[in-house]
Amino acid sequence: LVIADGFGFAHMTAARTVLHGINAPSVWDRFGHVGWQRTHPVAGFLIDSAAAATALATGTATRYGTIGVAVALKEADFAPILPMSVRRLWT
Repeated sequence: LVIADGFGFAHMTAARTVLHGINAPSVWDRFGHVGWQRTHPVAGFLIDSAAAATALATGTATRYGTIGVAVALKEADFAPILPMSVRRLWT
């Protein structure tokens, strides 16, 4: 499993072109299965690694600059999702 954070089609094409030429296959072309996920924060369209990782791990978008934070909470009440999940699991 490879999760290439911040890696898109433009990056793949640039790397292939520089290393092997525009028509050469890339390392990614040899993978048996490849998937792409598009993520975005709750507000806006730019996402950072933290918010993208939260979306990938939980299936839920969050705010830019946060990781594992429940979106329904107000900014002053941010609570990490992982500790909430652990409390529910063990109590």
